[in-house]
Amino acid sequence: MVIRHIEDQGDMDLPQWKFLEELVCGLGQHGMSSDKTDGDEHHIIRVRRKPWRRNIERQLAMIDGVKKQWPLLFFRRQGPGRQDKLRDVLENRPVSKSPTPIGLPLAMFDRDWYKARTPYAKRSLQVSETQFIWKEFDWE
Repeated sequence: MVIRHIEDQGDMDLPQWKFLEELVCGLGQHGMSSDKTDGDEHHIIRVRRKPWRRNIERQLAMIDGVKKQWPLLFFRRQGPGRQDKLRDVLENRPVSKSPTPIGLPLAMFDRDWYKARTPYAKRSLQVSETQFIWKEFDWE
């Protein structure tokens, strides 16, 4: 839906958004940051760090910016009581306890983290042979 809207608008860089869609879909639910809501602040999500994942903070910030601009594109459920949630990315955030997903392309892993794995640990990740080409964009 977001890609279709961006195509219709014609004023945003479509290749960036196609890359973001491929990245987020490729990582899947288990590849995204773990979220924890703090106490009474149910509208704020505290993002947990995934040490195995390549740094995608700039890419996620780009998505967050567009969520603020066009919130209806990102939420299927609308109605009373629905609140937008803000991502709070702390510098010293806690590490996620969720397991490292298997079957991801090598480009989605943090290079240093992957190099530090034992050969057995690398095999157990079942790295996908599907090629994912990492693209750098000017995200400003």
